[in-house]
Amino acid sequence: MWLALAKLENYEKAKQILNKARKAIPHEVSIWIHAAKLEEAQNPETCDKQVDELIERSVRALAKYDVEVPTQKWIDEGLNCNIGGSLKVCNAILKTAIKEDFSKESDTTHNLNDNSVANFNKEKKTFWLEIADNANHKGCLHMNKEIYSILLKYFKNDVDIWIKLIELEKKYGTVEGQVDILKKSVESCSENELFWLMYSNYRYKNESISAAKEVLNEALKYHPNKTEIILAFVKYEKMENNFLEAQKLLKNAREIFESSTNKIWIESIQLERQLGNFEKAFEICEIAMKKFYENPKFFMIGGQIKESLGDKNSASKIFEKGIEYNKKNCHLYICWAKLFYSNIGVARSIFEKALKTLPNDDRVWYEFVKFENLNFLNLERKLQEKKLTNVEEIYEEDDFELGKMKNNTTLILNKALKECPNSGLLWSLAIEIEKSNKHAKASDALKKCENSIHVKTAVGKLYAEEKHIEKARLWFDSVVKSNPTYGDAWIYYYKLEKQLGDDVINVI
Repeated sequence: MWLALAKLENYEKAKQILNKARKAIPHEVSIWIHAAKLEEAQNPETCDKQVDELIERSVRALAKYDVEVPTQKWIDEGLNCNIGGSLKVCNAILKTAIKEDFSKESDTTHNLNDNSVANFNKEKKTFWLEIADNANHKGCLHMNKEIYSILLKYFKNDVDIWIKLIELEKKYGTVEGQVDILKKSVESCSENELFWLMYSNYRYKNESISAAKEVLNEALKYHPNKTEIILAFVKYEKMENNFLEAQKLLKNAREIFESSTNKIWIESIQLERQLGNFEKAFEICEIAMKKFYENPKFFMIGGQIKESLGDKNSASKIFEKGIEYNKKNCHLYICWAKLFYSNIGVARSIFEKALKTLPNDDRVWYEFVKFENLNFLNLERKLQEKKLTNVEEIYEEDDFELGKMKNNTTLILNKALKECPNSGLLWSLAIEIEKSNKHAKASDALKKCENSIHVKTAVGKLYAEEKHIEKARLWFDSVVKSNPTYGDAWIYYYKLEKQLGDDVINVI
């Protein structure tokens, strides 16, 4: 009744009524909250301090009567203020509620050890983050953001809270708001390179490369040897075609032990390759192969450089050397075998050697089957061309060899599926190379691994080849929804829509 009466009066009379109400009902927090709302409505630009004081005084005043406001009451009042547009009162309520909640925490954990206190604080943080998420779901974005901001006063260096706040502002806020939060994040967490990278990336997308480099220059004062900072700087230098600067940055980084990670060396090699400096690229790679001998990437890159220079013999030795240090790495075996695809016997022996060490590696089996099938298809094509130009000749020997290769492909595929019966990768290949009944093979594959993205993509391709557009869409759609990062499915999905779909491509 008091509140209803106050709403009917002007500002001065409403204040008098609320003062009388506080004396008449000293244990009711709603009167204090209404008084704070009245101040915000009357002086929206200058009421911050007064509103905060009113809510803080309410706690002290109620304590005299042994009245403690439950946390949930504060939360409900905060939501109501957000919905009603009393945003400064909402802020004051949240500051008071969280302060009171953590004060209780201090009393509770006074005699506990550091680990117990940390666990209690973690529980409180989790609780308030859940309240923030709930506020978001109810459309109270201001309350959501304010909770994050207040929590950061208690957990200044908490990466998770900062990221939540940044993402919230990115989704719902303004450009100015995003810049402000990102700037505050690097000021509060200058020791965390992640925020420098996020800030730099934001300024690159919304301002310029120069602005992004300005951020990274500042970041290097705190992180002179951090790999990701250096690589980001190199990326921007390359975008501006400042290749000499990029080379200088990488050279300096390679000479600093702390920042001399394999990523720095890989970027150094790739930059030289991009510039056509293959000898220089191999020179860096050769050092890296000794420095990071347990990293197979350098042996793969080194072998590829030598192959591109026409030195197949050196490339072979590099792959073989890499395998000595990385016996379980299938990619080195595959690179080595591909080097000799023109020599069927050598390539086949490399695959067989790989399978002695990695008998259950479906990637090696996959490449081996593809290799054998490729040889079969090449011979089949040559034989067809030969028959077309020499129709009177008999090709029994050729036909025998062709049948032998076909049988060899089938034999190896069957061995592969025996060793790796639940490999979606191998079953997808089985569908692809099947000649007589692809649908039956697809059915077998789905029985073995119904959730495999490789099998689902193969089934989608099968329907696309048969121009069953809707069925193909269903399969591709299933893959990209279950695994949005699987690029092959996206490629075939796009190809389907490009060739057979509508004018407007509606892919998620």
